[in-house]
Amino acid sequence: IRAKNMEQKKALLLLSGGKDSLLAIDVLQKQGFLVSGLCINGIQGIEKIGAKQAAEKFSIPLTIVSISFFDETTWNPVKLIVRDLAMGIAAIKEAKKIEATYIATGVKFDDIKNPSLRWLKYFIKFGDLAFAIFGIKLIFPVWNEVTYDSN
Repeated sequence: IRAKNMEQKKALLLLSGGKDSLLAIDVLQKQGFLVSGLCINGIQGIEKIGAKQAAEKFSIPLTIVSISFFDETTWNPVKLIVRDLAMGIAAIKEAKKIEATYIATGVKFDDIKNPSLRWLKYFIKFGDLAFAIFGIKLIFPVWNEVTYDSN
């Protein structure tokens, strides 16, 4: 029997299936996390295809949640914020269900610095505070692109 503090840390990764998602799984696993994926299936149904492939490649469990208004291709800031709020609610529910104490995302420093995504850093700060209310820590960015070595 393992002591509670010796148990492996569980992280729920918001998984789109893109290259950042793949890298995030790899980094989290190398950091000793037990990783589960959460993919939000939207109007287009695009992200679930890559998410399924990524989950299979890294042998992680994957939950797919369908949200009827979730637009996977939008760059409209208002739609992105609504989309991310819905994703946050789904992530909290799933993290509690699987007893994960961490939620990770493939957001990287370049995303936060991108002028067209200037709202993102504030939204992430909000998410960090909101997740903390539920005893969940937000991990972002999962890696530092300058220092990460995939070997």
